[in-house]
Amino acid sequence: AKVDRASAYVSTVQYIPLPAPTKPVSTIPGETTLAVLDIPALRDQDDAVVYYAAATGAKPAWSGALLQRSFDAGATFADVQDMGWPATIGKLTAPMAAASPWHTDTTNVIEVELIREGDSIDAITEAQLLARGGGIALQLADGSWEIAQYRDVKHLGGQRYALSNLHRGQLNTVAGPHAVGQLLVVLEDVSRVSADSAWINAVM
Repeated sequence: AKVDRASAYVSTVQYIPLPAPTKPVSTIPGETTLAVLDIPALRDQDDAVVYYAAATGAKPAWSGALLQRSFDAGATFADVQDMGWPATIGKLTAPMAAASPWHTDTTNVIEVELIREGDSIDAITEAQLLARGGGIALQLADGSWEIAQYRDVKHLGGQRYALSNLHRGQLNTVAGPHAVGQLLVVLEDVSRVSADSAWINAVM
């Protein structure tokens, strides 16, 4: 018999650590941001008594909203429309001054932070601008809306964007001043909601 060397049974174990498990997505939908827009008709087929609405949520679990309407100060509600898709909505992060609706506004810049992670705003061409592209609604202090268009977009990081080269006061709306925190809604994402002429000037 012969005694083996002790080194024949020595080994150094190495391993690759497993990555940390991905946290599950929260099932809490969070708050809904709703914008109800009493604005002129955006399309020829909307030439009726209508208004527009848009909704979104900041959390990944947000999967839509149900638009309801009340005429008795919230005592009862009637279902109106399923808002099952997130609209692109943001809040202004800087004030913006009034401007003339008669020429391109190259002075003011719209600084906005989008509410929903993953949303974005892309620049358009001059031809798209002249074809009524880049439509947005900007909330005014009294709750009404200015319809505008943008051409140029600069990504400021995160969900923040700067929109410039603007057409202000479109569709005979007021090209007024806008304060920090007021809403911006991309008009491509709004939903058309039918209304009744008897509701004009009614409080909902």
